[in-house]
Amino acid sequence: MLIAGELTESASGEWLSAINPATEEVIGYVPAGNVEDVNRAAQAAKAAYPAWNALGVERRGELLREVARRLQERADEILEVEVC
Repeated sequence: MLIAGELTESASGEWLSAINPATEEVIGYVPAGNVEDVNRAAQAAKAAYPAWNALGVERRGELLREVARRLQERADEILEVEVC
């Protein structure tokens, strides 16, 4: 999980299987987030909001368009990971 800009494991320490619904095969594992993880993420978002808001709507839009551009550039790679 990515919380406050850092990759972190779930506070539970548990993992869930990610299953391909078409084949029912396990394709990976994801952290089993819990209430503590949600609270940490919400606190991080609340702490980050003033800086994000201070950027102004135009700059936030530019940044979001850049994220979209980068996702589009890697769409094939992302699709491959999602479908596997």
